[in-house]
Amino acid sequence: EQLAPENEDYVHWAARLHELSGDYPAAEPLYEKAVKIAGETHGEDSVDHATALNNLAELYRVQGRYEKAEPFYEKAIAIDEKALGLEHPGLATDYNNLAALYLDQKRYKEAEPLYKKALDIATSKLGKAHPNTKLCAKNIAVLLEDMDRPAEAKALREKYDL
Repeated sequence: EQLAPENEDYVHWAARLHELSGDYPAAEPLYEKAVKIAGETHGEDSVDHATALNNLAELYRVQGRYEKAEPFYEKAIAIDEKALGLEHPGLATDYNNLAALYLDQKRYKEAEPLYKKALDIATSKLGKAHPNTKLCAKNIAVLLEDMDRPAEAKALREKYDL
């Protein structure tokens, strides 16, 4: 971060490197800085800003800091829905991320419709065989198993060749 402290990509990848190495305390201020830079550079309603918000939320989620993560996910979704439209494949990622947060907290009734929206978008825009579509289907299958609905999970796995 000292080599290019105002370069958005550099700050993001420095944060990601710290996150992947498990150094969350070092990653957090860099992700926060990436959010700030993206907002200033591209605007608060830009897809780039939404991506930076999502990245910060993911860091919070993997740390179990759910209360901090949730509003960032929600803000990213609101930005992307407006900027990209409701059928853009990028929204499948957004919905999946927030649903994962809910799944982590066993908030199944909130996770399920988001996972289903993600799968519907991915299937219609990317196709059934696309890796992102398969990931969406796998996520729903895991949720269904957690909700003690194994027959539905099995049918979904078979439908998507998981």
